[in-house]
Amino acid sequence: MRIEAFELGVHHVRPLAAEDGPALQVLFERDPGHFEAIQGAPPGPAEAQSAFSNLPPGAGYEQKVLLGVFAGADELLGVVDLVADHPEPGRWACGALFLDPAIRRRGVASALADQLRTVLVAARAIEVRARAGHHAGGLAATAFQASVGFVPAPDRRDDAVVLDLGSSRSAT
Repeated sequence: MRIEAFELGVHHVRPLAAEDGPALQVLFERDPGHFEAIQGAPPGPAEAQSAFSNLPPGAGYEQKVLLGVFAGADELLGVVDLVADHPEPGRWACGALFLDPAIRRRGVASALADQLRTVLVAARAIEVRARAGHHAGGLAATAFQASVGFVPAPDRRDDAVVLDLGSSRSAT
């Protein structure tokens, strides 16, 4: 699955490529506390490589969508990790939405979520499933997820939250 580049205010969002790996590693290393909270250790030397290759069970590499949020042509300030049509067609998995600490709480994540909703509906997504925010960033992440429409998954499986895009589809 491929998502085309799009503009996000003063930022540009585009699919990441292997040559973006070093910049992604630098981005991750700007917030060791995030990784310590989730993994119990700061980002490892191959953290960026893992972002390109990690997939949930049953997903293929052709489903992986790794988007970078850039300032200018090459300053990587964020990443969104998605898996299309997983676990089934129309349902997408979101592994991460990670922003440089310097641009957090400035509306970038909310604007990104709004634009991604439009992009994903155009890609025929009906739902996005993510891990509950309290795993990934505490109360701020949980509040952010709720503010953009994520709700606890009805099946409560994997302590997940879901964003229903079906209502967005009928509005388009």
